[in-house]
Amino acid sequence: MKSDIFCIRYFIFILSVFFCKSSFSQETNSISNFQITDNGNVADIQLYNVAINNADLENYRYKTKRNTILFDNGLKAELISAEEMFALGMKVNINNYSDTRDPLYIQPVFRLNDNGTLSAMYSKSNMKQNTIIK
Repeated sequence: MKSDIFCIRYFIFILSVFFCKSSFSQETNSISNFQITDNGNVADIQLYNVAINNADLENYRYKTKRNTILFDNGLKAELISAEEMFALGMKVNINNYSDTRDPLYIQPVFRLNDNGTLSAMYSKSNMKQNTIIK
């Protein structure tokens, strides 16, 4: 009888540890690696949240400082640094990032495409080039 009660308590303990761990894991996955700081002319930013989450913007992320990316409609999103991502428990190799850019580098302006992807629009003097970010 005592062993049955012990087994039941042990089973309940194991289940509670499992559920606590699952809940914590879901919270960790929902941490965002960016923050929208200015809506610009956008009324509903949900499409932008999805597009930014799905896009590979690691080339625009810095190692120790945040980088603000600008969209053609005035929306601004701030990419958190690689060190911040690491501190939040995200899987990231901070040695793959840098805080410096070529002095001639001009950061692109981004656009949300009709299909939900992002395009980076680069300009150099009078030449313009669009790059789709996947």
